[in-house]
Amino acid sequence: MGQQRIGNLLAACMLALAAAGAARAQDYPNLEDYPGARADRSAEWYRACMKVKDLQPPRTDAPSAQLVAALGECDAVDLYYDTQDKPAATPADWDKVRACAVANDDHAVLTMLYANGQGVKFNPALALHYACGGNGMAIDPRDVAEDMVDLQSSAHPPVPPYDICDNATTARARVLCGQIDEEEADNADAQKLETLSRNWPASQKQALAALRAAAAAYADAWGDESDQAALAAQGENPDTIGEERMRQKALFMQDIANAERGILPHYTRAQYDALDKDLGAAYMESQIPEGGGQGGQADAVVNAMDTTQHAWLAYRDAWVAFGKLRYPQVPGYAWKAMLTGRRLEQLEEDDSDE
Repeated sequence: MGQQRIGNLLAACMLALAAAGAARAQDYPNLEDYPGARADRSAEWYRACMKVKDLQPPRTDAPSAQLVAALGECDAVDLYYDTQDKPAATPADWDKVRACAVANDDHAVLTMLYANGQGVKFNPALALHYACGGNGMAIDPRDVAEDMVDLQSSAHPPVPPYDICDNATTARARVLCGQIDEEEADNADAQKLETLSRNWPASQKQALAALRAAAAAYADAWGDESDQAALAAQGENPDTIGEERMRQKALFMQDIANAERGILPHYTRAQYDALDKDLGAAYMESQIPEGGGQGGQADAVVNAMDTTQHAWLAYRDAWVAFGKLRYPQVPGYAWKAMLTGRRLEQLEEDDSDE
């Protein structure tokens, strides 16, 4: 019964791939994911695409039915970058990436696999074939195809590995590739914290885990609020989307590193009380939208600020709880003062931007 289910799954997968291939054959090179692009038949990239239109991967590169079934619903892009970030990815790891990409007809990943020779033989012509079929990431296939044309003059895979996100120029592509960068940074941070706390007492490890969760929630809330403001601003560069969230996460990691090196906050209770009073006034002022308007966008702005403030309070308290265990020589109000000063700067910057 299991073999029959796997066979049916593979058959369905092959039918889907055949249908997708037929659709591409009618529109190849495929530029539908990049509005406004047109196929210039006299261009070098177009002529190169047509030469590899019918190229197919070697039979030995086809994933097994069992591997496709074992992967279930997978995300080829996430799996690709996760595998690339592994200190020592094995051929079996890359087999999973390729199987996921084939099962999902993910041309972006297949382009990179053959361009970089990751788990397969370096094959720039086959990479070009997939590049010309589109990528589903709002990245101009013409740029990717030109890169693959240039790569054909090389006898070896590029160093560092080719990354399709290097061609991200549209707002959507930048957001998608930014999310990839952020996830890679999150994974690296998790590994650093795991290594750092390996020999800590269980109570300190638990407090660190709670602090990191609170830090992520605060970074998400503050990042979302900043992104909303960026998208609402006329002519705002899409490169800023996600910038504040990643900056806050990086600041958290820097704070941990500094604390472990003995660089700890030094504030008096009077300094904290003064900062807390200023923050309260600044927060109350920030609750009044420009022009004193109510409803619609104004309410959305206030709600976003409330979400961020609640997330920040939880983050602040998590730092105090963690600091009490890991750095008992630092009074709780010193951690609060450090974080309150930063939060005050954020609110003041928001007011100056309006």
